[in-house]
Order: sequence, then C-alpha cells, then structure tokens
Amino acid sequence: MGKEAGGNAASLFASLSLCLSFRRSPATEESYNFLVNYISLPEVIYTIFLPLLYIYSLKSDIIMNQNTYFIYFLTNWNKNVLYVGVTNNLSRRLTEHLTGKFSGFTKKYNCNILVYYEEFEYINNAILREKEIKSWRREKKNALIENFNPKWEPLNHRFLRE
Repeated sequence: MGKEAGGNAASLFASLSLCLSFRRSPATEESYNFLVNYISLPEVIYTIFLPLLYIYSLKSDIIMNQNTYFIYFLTNWNKNVLYVGVTNNLSRRLTEHLTGKFSGFTKKYNCNILVYYEEFEYINNAILREKEIKSWRREKKNALIENFNPKWEPLNHRFLRE
C-alpha cells in the first residue's frame, strides 16, 4: 500500500467527490484522508467500483425488463394469409396495422385481424420465437393458432379500446 498507489486513489477520489458533490466535514475529511493514504487503487476498484457496477447492472436489468414483448399473428377476413410480427406494444402496433400507417405486406393483403399472440419478458426471446415460427410450414402455424384460438376469432378487442 504505497504512497504512489494512494496518490492514484487520491486523484480517483477527487474526481469522484467532484462528480458526487461530496461535502467534506471534519468527520468525512478524516475518512477521505484514510482512503487516500492507506487504500491502493486495486482495493478501491474491488471494494467500491465493482460492487457499484454490479448494483447498476442489476438496476439496468430491471429497467430494461419493464416492457412486455409480443409475437403475434394477423390474418385477413378470408383467413388465407398469415402475418407474423414482433412488438413491444401490441395495442399501438394493431392500430398501425388497422390504419395502414405503413405500406407493406399487411397493408397489401389487408391483414389486420389478430388471431394469436404470445407474451415475452425479453425481446431476444420474442425475436427467436418469431424467427422459429416464420420458418414453419402453414399447417404447423394453423395448429398453433387453433390450440390458442380454435374458431380463429378476432382478438383485437383485448388490446384496442372501442
């Protein structure tokens, strides 16, 4: 625990205290001097910054997982076309399909009836599931829908207000 390491820790703590608006009083000054003079930089990293980084990563996981993600199937009135999509806001996305906001497959084939959906906590899982389902033959997709919604009834009302 040399003075050189303490000097590195001192500059690190000085930067940290400026960033955090660290108020120094006689009591905190003594603690600050102890840290600067007797704790090496590696000890600072292992005892202060890594635990803080770990706590931050847990917090960011919580923040990142506030959303619910969906994969969904849309069909047309004749039920002869299927569209599989993924979104984090099924209500908004259904509205976009119904209003024809974006030109593309669903607008071209008039797919705006929700007949199937799954919820996911993580976007990666939703995307993987979407890719898996898109690779299936039509018969397997139909069977999935029929297990969930045997009469292929429109489910839009679950996500849209009248």
